[in-house]
Amino acid sequence: MRSTLGAIAVAIIVGCASTPPLDLPAAAAAPPLTTFVLYHGPASVTIDSLRLSGDTVYGRGFPAHPGGPREAILLPRIAVDSIRRVHPDRSALTLAALPFAVAIGLMLVFGASYGSD
Repeated sequence: MRSTLGAIAVAIIVGCASTPPLDLPAAAAAPPLTTFVLYHGPASVTIDSLRLSGDTVYGRGFPAHPGGPREAILLPRIAVDSIRRVHPDRSALTLAALPFAVAIGLMLVFGASYGSD
């Protein structure tokens, strides 16, 4: 039982872990549809199509409403505090639900085995 709880804890920690910060040149070399979060001061912006040109960071922001216009994001390179690749599982539903499904399944299996004669 202890190892099961340990495995569930590891799955939750891995599922909730953030991605490490990247440097701008490495991020700009990524494919155009890769999504990043740029942190600048107290704000952040989610972009894709990231590219560097001189001292300016270019990208395309995501619309506030589905189907809305995508705005161009231009930031001075010096203003970008850090950049992170967006976690591939945006909803995190799969990673969050998996440990609970395993725990419920184990409870059902062990509960059925204890209740039988």
